[in-house]
Amino acid sequence: MESAGTALPKVAREVKRLLSEGKREVAQRVAGGMAELLRLERLYGLTPVTAKPVRRKPAKKARLTQPRKTGRKSRKSELAKMQRETDWRLGCVERVVCAVFGVSRKRLPSRSQDAPVPAARMAFCCLARELVEGASKSEIMRYVDRDHATLGHYEREFSKRLEGQWFADAVKDCRKQLAQAFEEQR
Repeated sequence: MESAGTALPKVAREVKRLLSEGKREVAQRVAGGMAELLRLERLYGLTPVTAKPVRRKPAKKARLTQPRKTGRKSRKSELAKMQRETDWRLGCVERVVCAVFGVSRKRLPSRSQDAPVPAARMAFCCLARELVEGASKSEIMRYVDRDHATLGHYEREFSKRLEGQWFADAVKDCRKQLAQAFEEQR
């Protein structure tokens, strides 16, 4: 019994012989179909009529020069930079709020109603809306897995919650840490 490694060259030799005799249809049947025939032609560089190796053009060399500079950044790259900065700032707000309120980042978007989680969620949303320029309501609410309309409710309730000493101190600490983090980033 022949191994697959030795059978392929025999098939290729037979296809080459049939192609040289102009029997393309027979070569196709021997190869096992048109797709296999084309694969063998590419693999061994066979041409359908002469069975001579096909001359291939050398690959083009890569350009070694820098792309031409136009003098101004494209609008697309500016928008991408603004989006990265917005994402960074939202992530920063999320980390600081979770650290101050003692809530894991995993629990912030959860449906949990345990004591610090809803307060942390509200603080994150309102602080993000206040401190992160360019972040839409939908972007902010995606972090906490809520609808953008919930942000309106949070904003209305935020001022009432600030009357409580514990919540006010936590929000004040968050603002202080975020101002420092944003200043360091600049």
